[in-house]
Amino acid sequence: MNPKPLMIAHRGASVYELENTKEAFIAAGNRTFWGIETDIRLTKDGEIVIFHDETLKRLAGMEAKVSDFDFAEVREISLKGRFDHIEASRIPTLSEYLKICKHYRKKCVIEFKGGFDEATIDKALRIIKDHEMFDQTTIISFNLDYLLYIRKIEPDLPIQYLTGENLDEEKLRTCIENRFDLDLQYQTVTKELVDIMHQNDLKVNCWTVDDPTVAQELTVLGVDYITSNGLE
Repeated sequence: MNPKPLMIAHRGASVYELENTKEAFIAAGNRTFWGIETDIRLTKDGEIVIFHDETLKRLAGMEAKVSDFDFAEVREISLKGRFDHIEASRIPTLSEYLKICKHYRKKCVIEFKGGFDEATIDKALRIIKDHEMFDQTTIISFNLDYLLYIRKIEPDLPIQYLTGENLDEEKLRTCIENRFDLDLQYQTVTKELVDIMHQNDLKVNCWTVDDPTVAQELTVLGVDYITSNGLE
């Protein structure tokens, strides 16, 4: 029987609180999740904040992007989302997320979104190190170039390649050669792929799973992590 996968809170415990807010991270901290996943973006003046979407429309009713605003302006943006019962939240910083993970002893799973270059990747990694959470962190991204750069400068850092597509042989080979774990949309997970990764001493994460039956099926396939909005 396969061991139970380690559970990761998707954008915090986003079933209970507004995604990617301090409230969602604290809610995850108070539960049994192994780790807390989040997304980082850059403000116009190069500060690193927590936000998933390309635009602010869904969570703040604005067509603009986080990168259209300086950090001070971003901090004034009210997030509401679907939770009418709670007060408006603010966009957190990477540092605030790290402090919460450290306080609750949760692993950090950090997705680099678009707009980064080598200098700003370096800045993000330095912030993680400054909070003494580097050995508790896994980096994930859809952007292979980001991950290849990070692997070059951080040979031992856990890295997962995010993809929502069926993995072609070239990308699978790149992952194996560079020791990238996989973070797959759960519908694309196969026993064959899990076995290939395990044979190469690599791991498989999958997203985003909120159905207990699906989680059990993935456990049977042997995945190592499951990312969920609420399942623990």
